[in-house]
Amino acid sequence: MPLHEPVPARTVRVKIVADSEIAALPDWKNSISAMFDSISRCMRPWAHVGFAIDTFVTWDCAKAPSYDSLLPGDCLIREVPKGESDIVVYFDKWGYSPTFSEAMPLYEQGYAYIRLPMQSDGETIDRRARNTVIHWLGHLFGAVHCYYDSSRVTLMNPFVHEGIIVEGDTGREAVFHRGNGMIMSVLSRRPFEESGWDSTLWPPIRAVYGKIRDHYNRWRIDTSGELVDYSSDAFHESNPLLYLSSWASLCGLPAVSLSYLDSVAAVYRAIKITCIREGIVGKTRLCRVCGYDAVDVTNWLDLKLFNLKIRRAMVYLRAGELAKADSCQTEAIDRIPSALMSIRGKYEAGYRFYRSRCVRRAGNAPVFPALR
Repeated sequence: MPLHEPVPARTVRVKIVADSEIAALPDWKNSISAMFDSISRCMRPWAHVGFAIDTFVTWDCAKAPSYDSLLPGDCLIREVPKGESDIVVYFDKWGYSPTFSEAMPLYEQGYAYIRLPMQSDGETIDRRARNTVIHWLGHLFGAVHCYYDSSRVTLMNPFVHEGIIVEGDTGREAVFHRGNGMIMSVLSRRPFEESGWDSTLWPPIRAVYGKIRDHYNRWRIDTSGELVDYSSDAFHESNPLLYLSSWASLCGLPAVSLSYLDSVAAVYRAIKITCIREGIVGKTRLCRVCGYDAVDVTNWLDLKLFNLKIRRAMVYLRAGELAKADSCQTEAIDRIPSALMSIRGKYEAGYRFYRSRCVRRAGNAPVFPALR
């Protein structure tokens, strides 16, 4: 059941940005407004938040000036200011849907980039859209990916955002896992600007993810470097650690943030060892996303470690440690996986964009106390 606490629901003001194909649909504004009314009814009892649309804008990411030089999520942050809204939700009819690692800057900054599911006629918003949007909004409030359970579909199953899991597939409405309700309740009042965070916000955030670990994720890394005791884990093992890194960085605790990234890297390496040993006959839930043989899992790990290195550079930037950030970014780009080589320039341009923002915001002074 959802959490029910005597806390007034927060109203989050939303700027809806739609590409020209979405905006050409009949009655698109009313359709999206009705969807957000339904989303608010779903999320209030779980996260103590509702949503009010205050702006509709038509904008095409692929036609933006910086699209050719930036990843789509970075382009959205670069080109679309929030104005008086708290968050920006961009709907794209056919295109890009960011991976979890790519989307972390969006969650931190209060943006969501959503490929909107459509009916087969391509002219009608699909009924799956509501769950897709709830999934991405859940991430804004720290909700983490759940493992798929056919008897209890949750809104944070990673397939929901692709429109695969819908209401009625199992004869019941998809819900949040209670653990994600705990997380979202604590983060319901989160700032949506980097300047609004401080270290006083950190203790309850750290505590709630700790409770999730204690109650629902009992994994550990054994002396051989394998992940064990994970078969009953409710959540993807690395997701809570990634979010803890983000929130610690925003709260002005860069050393803590970096330690969580180190922990994520250790989990990734343990997953590689575990999946190679288990192979396709093993506990496939853990290894389904990264493969079962040495080649597939090694390629998966290289991509994950590259993204972690990019994130380390961002933590250094936010801390005002520009030289360390530059060095970390250079090391990441020098070792970019071959699968990403074609968009190497976009990673480089994205770093320059965020670097200039940090320098401008800080007035050339550290945003937070320097690392020691």
